[in-house]
Amino acid sequence: TDMVHFMLGVHDDIYYRNGWQEKDRFRGYSRLDHGWNHIRIPMEKILMAPKGHEMDISYIREITIWAWQNRLPSTIYIDMLKLSSS
Repeated sequence: TDMVHFMLGVHDDIYYRNGWQEKDRFRGYSRLDHGWNHIRIPMEKILMAPKGHEMDISYIREITIWAWQNRLPSTIYIDMLKLSSS
């Protein structure tokens, strides 16, 4: 089966104030099989991703999902997406 490869980005206000610097955001890569998938990213990884400061989760401005280099056209349905410390 073909996997769908994607990137998840989390951007806080600091990322935008600093001119979209790569070092100021969280970026995680993953892949999906066909059917239901459950992906969990520990909040600590998101908090500690920016270099030199902690992610300001009280000012998250954007969550992005990018899919690329997939062999077949794919549709991704997102059932639930949440930022949670639990």
